[in-house]
Amino acid sequence: MSHLERAPRSSCAMIPIGVLAAIVTMGCASQPPPSPPPTSVARAAPERYGATMMQPSDEPAGQARAVAGGAIERAPVTEAELSGLDDAHLADVVQQITDDSIRIAQIGERRATDRRVWRFARDMATRRLDAQNKLRARLSQLGIEAASGPVSALVRADATADFISLHESRGRAFDRVYLDEQLRDLTEATALVGRIAGHVANRELREALEGLRAKLEVDVRLTRSVREDYLRNLR
Repeated sequence: MSHLERAPRSSCAMIPIGVLAAIVTMGCASQPPPSPPPTSVARAAPERYGATMMQPSDEPAGQARAVAGGAIERAPVTEAELSGLDDAHLADVVQQITDDSIRIAQIGERRATDRRVWRFARDMATRRLDAQNKLRARLSQLGIEAASGPVSALVRADATADFISLHESRGRAFDRVYLDEQLRDLTEATALVGRIAGHVANRELREALEGLRAKLEVDVRLTRSVREDYLRNLR
C-alpha cells in the first residue's frame, strides 16, 4: 500500500456532500448584510438650464455667496477685481453676462403663462442672443480669446440667485417674478458692462462694449415698460 493510501481519512470526508452544502449555506446566511451607503453621499445635482448654470469651482473663498434657506447672497463685482483683469478676462465676464441674460429670457419663454409676458420673453431671448453673437464675432475679428477666471465665476454665482427665484415660482406668480428678475438683471448688466468698458485696453473692444451697453439700456427701458403694463392690467 502506498503512503497516500495509508493516510487516515479526515472527518470532513465522512460528511455527506448534501449536509456539507447545507452547512456552508447556513454559514453564508448568518453573515450580516452589507451596510447601506452613508446618508452623507451627495445627491445628484438638480436639472439646470444651460451648461454654465452649475456653481463654479473657481469662486474665490473670500467672496463666496452664503446660502441660507435657499437664498444666495449677491455681492457686486468690485473695481479692484476689474482693474486686475486683462482684455481676455474682461471679455469673458461680458460673455458670461450675456449668457445669463439669455438663459433668464429662455426660462421666461418656456414658463410664462401670460401671452404678453411670453411674447416679451421670446423677443428678449432673440435680442440677447443676437447681441451675444455679435460680441463673439467682434472678439474673433480682434483676435481676442475670452479667458475664464474668478470674476466670471462671481457673475455666474449671482445669476444662480435669479434662477433659484424663477424655479421656485409657479403659474401666474412666475410672470411677475420673471419680469422683476429680468429688469434687475438687465439693469445690473448695463452698469457692469459700462464699468468693464472703462477697464478695457483695446480701443475697438471698448467701443464694442459701449455699443453693447447702449443696447442693454434699450432693453431695460423695454422691460420696464412691459412690466408696468403688466402690473397695470392686473388691477
